Formats: sequence, structure tokens, C-alpha cells
Amino acid sequence: MKKNLLSGIILVLFSFWGLLFSFSSDAQNDYHLLLQSGKFIPEENIKTLSVRDEVFSSGFFKGKHYVILQFYRLPGYNERESLKAAGVTLIDYIPNLSYTAAVVSPPPLQLLRKYAVRSVFHFKEIHKTFPSVLRGEIPMHAKKQPGMVDVSVISYEAMNASSVAEDITQLGGTMLEHYPHFRTFTIRIPQQNLKSLIQLPWIQWVEFAEAPNQPENLPGRTLHRVSVLNDGPRNLNGDGIHIGIWDGGEVSPHLDFSPSGRLNIIETSSPSQHATHCAGTICGRGLINFSARGMAPNATLYSYDFSGNVQNEMATAIPLYNLAVSSHSYGSSATPTCNLNDNLLAYTTTSRNTDINLNNFPFHLHVHSAGNSQSACSGGYYTITGSGKAAKNNIVVANITSMEVLSSSSSCGPVQDGRIKPEISAMGTSVFSTSTPLNTYTTLSGTSMSTPGVAGSLALLVQRFKQLNGNALPPSTLIKNAILNTAHDPVSYTH
Repeated sequence: MKKNLLSGIILVLFSFWGLLFSFSSDAQNDYHLLLQSGKFIPEENIKTLSVRDEVFSSGFFKGKHYVILQFYRLPGYNERESLKAAGVTLIDYIPNLSYTAAVVSPPPLQLLRKYAVRSVFHFKEIHKTFPSVLRGEIPMHAKKQPGMVDVSVISYEAMNASSVAEDITQLGGTMLEHYPHFRTFTIRIPQQNLKSLIQLPWIQWVEFAEAPNQPENLPGRTLHRVSVLNDGPRNLNGDGIHIGIWDGGEVSPHLDFSPSGRLNIIETSSPSQHATHCAGTICGRGLINFSARGMAPNATLYSYDFSGNVQNEMATAIPLYNLAVSSHSYGSSATPTCNLNDNLLAYTTTSRNTDINLNNFPFHLHVHSAGNSQSACSGGYYTITGSGKAAKNNIVVANITSMEVLSSSSSCGPVQDGRIKPEISAMGTSVFSTSTPLNTYTTLSGTSMSTPGVAGSLALLVQRFKQLNGNALPPSTLIKNAILNTAHDPVSYTH
């Protein structure tokens, strides 16, 4: 009784304390905008703003003003609906207390004031891209044609390609790809017109197109503790769990992926040793050599090539094939610069699109290799190898040996905003698994090899959750937290 009474007293005290602070919260708000380019406080201008102000005219496109609204306090659901009914659509939240917004013309200023808008402003060039873009430091992979540069663009709102084509054409550009699901375009533009592209009012973000992906490869079952799950009373072998693998080619039709239907080649190319090895670690049966048995030997696998737009493919594949987990053992072909501001460490368009998928499909978990570039930089820091690994809701995997010691090649973070990557480590050194030519095995090392070990192990946790919860899939956030909070520290993790 004493414990319950004390808890009640504490609850009352904190409620009263919260009530006191609610009266002075406006004075304590942090109005710094937190962007890739740094922090700044927007000017408080709502009281003096007019519909003819430059902030509205410079952000005008196709009947709408694209601006950023910062609030004294965040609007509630009913306030947001009222704003929307008046032609003010809040789009992306930006810390602190701000949203990108599409505002009807003329802007309803009285309503904005009513709902505690503090500032109306638009992004400058420096806020809409990486500093390296403004400096014209174009990487070779973005120069597919002389005098031209390939860039990825995010629009404020989802837009038809036809509605923005005139702007791109006038700048001498060509639209190469459009992914409406992510509000992104890939555009080839003359180098001298790059800044003019950034200034277009409908564009929220511009970055150089990413470098091509490449595989990351330089007795895991026991180290991952799956032997107990496979062969113990739980009998967890991945039955009914669907896993996607994106790699540098097809998974070979090895006997270990039998019976028919367990391996599904969605994108055809040619059999890849790397893809086949990773797939065997996920779900190989070890039929020819039992030592090569994978983590989830009864799971179903869907094989894709990583050469396309992986995030766009995932947006279709996850719901179509009910993918609970996906394994991504690849990274950027660009070399780390050993600088925290390296684009490989940044929250890029690919990172954003990865998180959009994981938010839209909350029962899917994306597992990615950290990279094998530790030796590229002193101490091994700042060596994560891009390709969207800086996403917030995925899992990035390091490589440890069978003695639980971090491999000397395994990449280390942090990523640009200070978050820890990788979050987990698994055995990726001297991993024995399926290979090419057909029905052979080999030993490979690298974070490419540790990643499928984690992906296959996750499948067993998903299976167990389904057993205990009426066949319902677990939220990926639950599985991620279970993995991260029950792991042991490696013996010699010096980073």
C-alpha cells in the first residue's frame, strides 16, 4: 500500500508541476530550426506579414505558396483540419515546431495568426542541399554526360511529372526517373544551372545522385543462438516467414533452397556468388553439407537485384509478398572521406525513403550491412558506407569473429547527426554458406555475411511472436528493440 500511495502522490505532484509549466511553455520553446546546414531561429514575422510579402511570391508555384510555418505551439488535430479546410496543408514536420506547407493563394493570414503561427518563411539555397552541392564538388558517378550532373530532387508535395517538366526543360534538364510514392525525381541538369534548379519554388531538397551499389564482402548459427530456437522445443525454423534479399544478382537455385517455391527470383539476371552466399545464411537447409545450414531453413525468400531503385521496389514488394524482413548486403562504391560531413554518413534521400517505407509498413524490418571500410580512416570512425544506412528505423550490422571480436575491416559510425551506426554486430568472418557454381559451398567474410545472419535470426523472432499472438505480425519496432536490448557487448569493441 505504501508503494501505491507514494506513486499516487508523485503522480499528483508531477501533474501539478506540468500544469504550472503549461502556463509558461511558450517562453521556454526552442525555436531553432534543425537542418542539415545547421541551426537558426526564423524571424518572428506573423504580426507584420502581408499577402504581398516576398515570402509568398518567391514560393509560388501552380496556384500554391510553398513555405515553412513555425508555430508557437504545435496545432492539434482539429486545428490542422481547420487549416486544411482553409487551404493550408501541413506536410513534413521539421524540428522545432515547424512544418513545410502548401498554402492557397491568397494566404489566409488571419487564420494563421489564430492558430499560433509564429513565422512564415522559405528555405534558402543553403537549407535545400548539402554544402558540397553548392560548392560544385560533383562526384564522378554523377557525371554521366559531359557538362551535365545527375541529381535527386524531393518536391514539397507529390507532383505529376508533367506539372514540373516545363521548369526542368527551361533549365536544359531531363527527367530521368520519377517516384511519386516518395515525391522524388532524378534529373540530369547542366552543371551551370544547378543552383537555378535548387531555387525553384516547388523543390524542397536537392542532392547528387548516389553512387552505384556494390557488394560488401571481404560457425554463425551458434553465435546467433539460433540452434536452440531451431532444434529446441520451440522448433522455430522460419515457417511462414517471407524475407526479401536485395543483392548484386540472382540467388542460385541451390539444392539448399528446396523445395520448389521457397526461392522466388523476382528480378532475373545471372546467378551471383555473393547473393547465393547471403541467401544460404538466411535460409539454406544444409542438405549437402549440414554445416552450411542457415538461420531460418524453412523461410521463403524473394530475390531482387540492387541495381534499380531499391526503395521504390520495396514499396511494392513488402505488401505484395508480405515481407517481414529484408536483407541488404551492399554499400556505396564511393570512398569515405573521414569527415563527419561526408554524404555517406548523411541522412540522404535514400535514408528518408527507407524510413518512409518502414513507417508505411510497420511490420517490416530493413537489415543493412555497415560496410568494410574501417581501415580507410584513422580509428575507423566515419566509415559507414551510405546507401541509406543512416535511416532511423532500420538495423545496421557490424562484423565480429567467432570469438566475438570486432573485425578490423568492419565500418564504424557515427552518422552525421550523431546517431550510433551500426546498432548490432553478428558473425561475418569466415562464414560457410551456399555458393556458385550450382550446389557448391564457400567461405566468405565481411559485413555482407553478418547481415543475413541477423535477417534470418529476426525471422525466428517474428515466427515466435506469431505463434503467441494469433498469427499476427509483430511491429518491427518491437523486434528491433528486442534484438538491441538483449544483445551482449562484443569482447573487444574498441569503437
